[in-house]
Amino acid sequence: MFKRSLPFLLSALLFILVLIYIPAPDSWQSAAIWQIALFFTSLILLLTFFLNLILKKITRSLAVSLILILLIGVRSTKSQTLLISVITIPAVVILITFLKNIKKITFKKKPKDDIPKLKKLKNL
Repeated sequence: MFKRSLPFLLSALLFILVLIYIPAPDSWQSAAIWQIALFFTSLILLLTFFLNLILKKITRSLAVSLILILLIGVRSTKSQTLLISVITIPAVVILITFLKNIKKITFKKKPKDDIPKLKKLKNL
């Protein structure tokens, strides 16, 4: 449990530090790119590691956190409609089911006996 909660605690600390030490701009137009990038990067990390505590899969957590960031952006521009909400919910469900079906890649070492040159030398 501590292994999964440590990244969450560190990302929460990073997010709090960003909120405290980065000066808040007056508007989106006056914000510098580095201010926006720092804020959203720390927010995505915080959401991803928080959701990883619940979902226990980092890929699903990242996908859901990116969708939450998208919904926050749509909500902040006041352009969220019923259609956007209806489209987003099935998209999240499809993405999560797609991520369930992805098999984990395993890197297994081949036994040394399977190398053809060693088989020939072994018979001598």
